[in-house]
Amino acid sequence: MLREYRGAVLLGVGCALWCIFNVHFAFGLLLFLSGVPIFFSYLSYGQKSGFISAFIATIIPFAFVPIEISIDVFLNIILPSSMVGHLALRNIVKNRKKWWYPESFLLNNFVILFSFVMIIMSFTLRTEESITKIYEEAVKIIFSENANFYISGAGQNLRSVIKYYEGIATFYNMLATILNLHIAYALGRKFKTNIRISFDMINITISNWLAVMPLVALTLSKMLPSLAYVFCGLFVVGLFAPALGGFSVIGFIIKKRKMRRAPLFITALVIIFPLHIMTLVALLGIVDSFYPIRKQMAGV
Repeated sequence: MLREYRGAVLLGVGCALWCIFNVHFAFGLLLFLSGVPIFFSYLSYGQKSGFISAFIATIIPFAFVPIEISIDVFLNIILPSSMVGHLALRNIVKNRKKWWYPESFLLNNFVILFSFVMIIMSFTLRTEESITKIYEEAVKIIFSENANFYISGAGQNLRSVIKYYEGIATFYNMLATILNLHIAYALGRKFKTNIRISFDMINITISNWLAVMPLVALTLSKMLPSLAYVFCGLFVVGLFAPALGGFSVIGFIIKKRKMRRAPLFITALVIIFPLHIMTLVALLGIVDSFYPIRKQMAGV
């Protein structure tokens, strides 16, 4: 027990130092890996150890990093990592068999949490006004002589994308959290320390409300222009679950048909045509929510 707590403390301190180092040396992208120690602590040492690591990783940066960045890292990385790590270890034992918290339920909670995070960020650290100001300053630096033309003229179409900014940023944070979980899980497998042995990623199903969430959010963004920034963000965040559900269906088909080269082909398509492929995959996830494709293929 003492060994586990010592490991939890070291992982928490390591996570905090990683955040501080990357902030001060402007390696912003590496901040996305801050959740790995938290996940590893949960998956390898358990609930209490994971909480200790997350708590330490939260409080130390506040003394060395600007409070805005500390809050951002906590909301978008440490908090989700802690929540998913906690839920991933929940289980019940029935008929001498251990049943883990279902992956589909994990996804539901995951989207709910990040939806609240996005709303908080939209009203505090990354408001529409602050992002617009950053955009205008960048345009003035890049197009100094024709800045007004790009800000008030041709730039109007580009400015409309600003309404989706926080949603896109949160979507990438969600991807980063999943990546952190994968890395921590892979490390746990390598060192044979994982408490939860496996995650079933090819049988994830999404709730009907998750399937319709993007459409509802987009509709509300048109009906309530004053809150368009928030609802456009929720539209993007809402696409995460259908997209993951769609990839889960694809994974099921690949496994069932034994299509070994398909993952490489699909990865290449995502890299070349990211928007188009992600849209099609999200639509597949939405369809699967109402018409269970995997059950039909299995003849159930």
